[in-house]
Amino acid sequence: MVRVTVSFILALSVLSACSTETQYNSPIDSGGLGLSRAEWENSYEGTKWEDSAQVLFRVGTREYLVLFRDGNADIIHFKNNQEKAMTLESARRETEVLIPRDSKLLGSQPDSQTIFADYYSESLKARFSETSWRSGNPGHFHVSYLVKNGAVESFVIQVG
Repeated sequence: MVRVTVSFILALSVLSACSTETQYNSPIDSGGLGLSRAEWENSYEGTKWEDSAQVLFRVGTREYLVLFRDGNADIIHFKNNQEKAMTLESARRETEVLIPRDSKLLGSQPDSQTIFADYYSESLKARFSETSWRSGNPGHFHVSYLVKNGAVESFVIQVG
């Protein structure tokens, strides 16, 4: 499952790197997803590593790999590097800070090691082009929590 998740993230990285430079600037109240690169840089401590389409941001002791499409944060990947295990409840609180405030949970599905949560945000819909929506449903996004031994190892927030 970890290999699949890493491969999936790498594939999404390539897709994001191929995105156009057009930026969609409709207002959004979000702590991360849908924000422009400049908004991320103004909100967080800075970068640890970057290339043209992705940046590794440091927030205190936490690190987020952020990929950009249409000039806005399209994918946010968090890996728990802390010695203390992260509970699912703690990871959900963390994602709530990073997603648009108008997000509505549509449902969630657990499997043996991953919990998937589907959301919709009207404000996020206007931040990306019609072709940016992988599922074909503008405004939809997903959160995937990778759980091992009862603790969240990582999570990925991505535009639909």
